[in-house]
Amino acid sequence: MNKNLHKPHTGSRIAIALFVSVLALSAVADTRSNKSDITRNLDVFASLYKELQNFYVDSIDSEKSINTAIAAMLNQVDPYTEYYPPSDHDDLTMMTSAEYGGIGSIIAEPNRGKGVIISEPYEGSPSAIAGLLPGDTIVAIENDTVLTWHTDSVSSRLKGQPGTKLHLTVKRPYDGDSLRHFTITRQQIQLPAVPYYGVVRDTLGYIYLTQFTDKATRQVRQALTELKKDPRVKAYVLDLRGNHGGLLEEAVQIVGLFVPKNTEVLRTRGKGILNEKIYKTTDRPVDTGTPLYVLIDGQSASSSEITA
Repeated sequence: MNKNLHKPHTGSRIAIALFVSVLALSAVADTRSNKSDITRNLDVFASLYKELQNFYVDSIDSEKSINTAIAAMLNQVDPYTEYYPPSDHDDLTMMTSAEYGGIGSIIAEPNRGKGVIISEPYEGSPSAIAGLLPGDTIVAIENDTVLTWHTDSVSSRLKGQPGTKLHLTVKRPYDGDSLRHFTITRQQIQLPAVPYYGVVRDTLGYIYLTQFTDKATRQVRQALTELKKDPRVKAYVLDLRGNHGGLLEEAVQIVGLFVPKNTEVLRTRGKGILNEKIYKTTDRPVDTGTPLYVLIDGQSASSSEITA
């Protein structure tokens, strides 16, 4: 007789162990009338996780599995709430301050899976100083071929501590498809929240706000103050198209540039009236009398919607 026919599958043993453990834990939990549902459920989760670590046939990446569980929970409760683990601290800093260590260039993937290109080196940035040009296809980073990588992976590899060197190989089109090699020293890059403002169509004071970072209000105030001095300006245009949002407090302060002080902008409410928070403008406005037009599109979200 083949003894393997009677050997239980590893997955079955784990399922039985988990089932028994959960039943036992639930029975114990029922006797603890002083413990909340939250505590009991956390105990169940901890027990399940311990069983997996002890009995699953392969090792489990603890950080990855916990982050996956957190992401699944948030997606069910509120898909717009995001959790940033410590490993993503740089991304969070980039989102809130628009500062990062890198080469200072917009990159793009015109044809998905067919290479990432330099789209626009920022003026005065390490990429511009080194001689990178729009259209250069990134072939290799530190001798690792990246032609099949996507923009997020390439972007992550280009970033790093300011002062560190980066070896980059690109293919330059319209120049015999030649390969060019660059050694670039990363710098602290500061992206402007207001990359452009000025007078358009003779009478419109135009302000393009791309993100609500911790410097957004200061830059919008500066642009608005300059435009207010121009006698040609008869109305303002605040362009929030493509702006995915950012810091809530910045949205409130930017609204405060156009409306009277102490104007209520919004309320946030959690569970119960005690968790309600009212946001009002706190500073004197720059201009409340000139007509204002706000431009939005399908990509305008979060703080952009509040401001609009």
